Amino acid sequence: LDHPNLVRAYDAGHDGNVYYLVVEYVPGTDLRRLVRSQGPLSVQQAANIIMQAARGIDYAHQRGLIHRDVKPGNILVRPDGVAKVSDLGLAGFVDKAENDPRAGKIVGTADYLSPEQILSPAEITPTSDIYSLGCTLYYAVCGKVPFPGGTPASKAKRHLEETPWHPRRFAPEISEEFVELIADMMEKKPDDRIQSAAEVAQRLEPWASDIGPIRTQHLSKSPWTPPPLPTGGEDDAQETNPGFAEFEDVGSGHFDPSSQGSDGTFPLLSGLQETSRVRTNHGRRKPPILLLSEAKTLIESPTITKSAAVVIALAIAVPAALLLGAIMGFLVGSVMN
Repeated sequence: LDHPNLVRAYDAGHDGNVYYLVVEYVPGTDLRRLVRSQGPLSVQQAANIIMQAARGIDYAHQRGLIHRDVKPGNILVRPDGVAKVSDLGLAGFVDKAENDPRAGKIVGTADYLSPEQILSPAEITPTSDIYSLGCTLYYAVCGKVPFPGGTPASKAKRHLEETPWHPRRFAPEISEEFVELIADMMEKKPDDRIQSAAEVAQRLEPWASDIGPIRTQHLSKSPWTPPPLPTGGEDDAQETNPGFAEFEDVGSGHFDPSSQGSDGTFPLLSGLQETSRVRTNHGRRKPPILLLSEAKTLIESPTITKSAAVVIALAIAVPAALLLGAIMGFLVGSVMN
């Protein structure tokens, strides 16, 4: 593939048991890091970057490839503003090549999966990339993924059933026409979506402008340390998951658009009050405060260590002793006077 908005691959091979792919070096950053470092992009910036990405994706579609993992982390942005789509490692063929080992498996990233990728991964079409690109555009202007929080399985279920917050909740300056474009890209039913990446690029063009040089934060290098254990609660999980075992309970393997709650226009256009009803609170509850009786029960429990019991006993006894001492001091003082 040779297109100015795709990262070029020059060579592939192996050295013993090590396989390698030689690709074009792209200076700059990716869209995910750009948003994380600078906050949500302006409509003009987002439209320009996504328009370029759509042109590269359309070029791949015209040659029979479906990306299957379109997301902010796979859109590289050079300092001069040129955007390139990268990581075609999960790309599948439109004609369902028999030698594709991932055929029929869910591949991609949970925050950007299309409904049909979840329910019928063997039957996806180029419009699946349109949905993922719509989620990416939502992230670029809102600074948040469409369905933050939760596990990969819960994210998948929400892609099937729920409506994201209205984009103007996070970016009030966005016009309704721009929101409608995002909605048309993120329709639940594949047939109701924009049908080609070329049309996406064409509709974004009125908002796109020369975004000028891209400023990125230079991070100082530090010694390598092991990454933290995953918590499952990060809002923007960018990990690519070639086959989620957790998705087995979110669908039966067939796609029933009539059950997805999409009635013509995408529901997010109905406004903040309407979309707020489908949101869930993913915040963590504060631990409850123990009552005195509960603390005594906790001390008597055989599962509590001796040192822990001593600490809890002191926490209960010391305030009572101080209070008793204060009362005795007051009484003695009264008698002396």
